[in-house]
Amino acid sequence: MACSSTSSAEMLQCLREKANKEQILNMKLNTTATYTIDGTFFPKSPRELLRERQFHSVPFLLGVNNHEFGWLIPKGWGFLDKMGQMSLEDMLAILRPHLTILDIPPEVMPTIIDEYLGGSFDAEARRNAIQEFWADLIIIFPTLNFSRNLRDSGAPVFFYEFQHRPSSFAKIKPDWVRADHGAEIAFIFGGPFLMDESSLLAFPEATQEEKQLSLTMMAQWTQFARTGDPNGEGLPPWPAFKQLEQYLEISPTPRVGQKLREAQMQFWAEILSANFRQWQQKQKGRKAQEEL
Repeated sequence: MACSSTSSAEMLQCLREKANKEQILNMKLNTTATYTIDGTFFPKSPRELLRERQFHSVPFLLGVNNHEFGWLIPKGWGFLDKMGQMSLEDMLAILRPHLTILDIPPEVMPTIIDEYLGGSFDAEARRNAIQEFWADLIIIFPTLNFSRNLRDSGAPVFFYEFQHRPSSFAKIKPDWVRADHGAEIAFIFGGPFLMDESSLLAFPEATQEEKQLSLTMMAQWTQFARTGDPNGEGLPPWPAFKQLEQYLEISPTPRVGQKLREAQMQFWAEILSANFRQWQQKQKGRKAQEEL
C-alpha cells in the first residue's frame, strides 16, 4: 500500500487515505513470514536464544510428517500443478525472497538445488524431488535442528514422524499424497469420532484402524501433557530423542526409527555450516575423480 512510518497514527492515516476495495482485492499475496526482534518478546534472534539456551527447560513433543510438502503447502503457494516442469531457474526465483529468513547464503542455492534436481528426471520424479527438497528445507531440517538444541540443553525431547495417509484424503487429494502437512492433527483431536463434516477435523468415513490410531495418539498426547512423557500402560514404547536420535514412526503399526533422513540431514548440516567452502572443494574433487 506504499505506507511506511514508525508512527502508528501516521500509518493508520495513510491507509485510510489509500485503501479501497479494489486495492485490497488486487494486492499480491506474500507468504513470506518472519519474526521481529523487539527487545521485549524477542530480545535477540531465536537462533541466538537457542544457542545461549535462554528458554525454559521443559519437556517437548514435536515432529514431522512423511510428506510435508505433498499437497497442502504447494497448493497454497500456487504451484502444485507446476512441480513436474520446474527448472533450476524457476526454483531459484521462488526461493530468492526466502533466503535471508532461512539464513541461506544465495551462492549456496545452486549447489543445494543441484543435489535434489541434478539428474535427468521425468515429471513424476521431478515432482517428488521438489517435494523432498522443500520439506527438508523448510520443515524437517529446522525441526530436527531445533530438537537437537533442546536435547543438548538437557530438556526431555520426544520426536515423531507421522506416516499414515488418512482415508479422508481420497475425497480431495491425489493417490500419491502420503501423510501431508497437518495430517496428524485430526487424529490428535479425535477426528475419526467427529460426525459433523463442517468441522475441518472430522472424517466419519474413518476405518476402525484409524479410530484405534486416533485413540492411541490422544492417549499419548494426554499422557505427555499430564506427565511430560508420552509413554504409558498399553501405549507403544516411545524413546526420548537423545544422541541416538530415536523417534516414533506413527502409523497403525508404530515402530521406533533412528536418525530420520540421515543422509539428507547431514548434507544440510554441512552445506549450511561455516565449512561450506571446504565442502564445495571436496565435492569438486570428487566429481573430477568420477570424470577420470
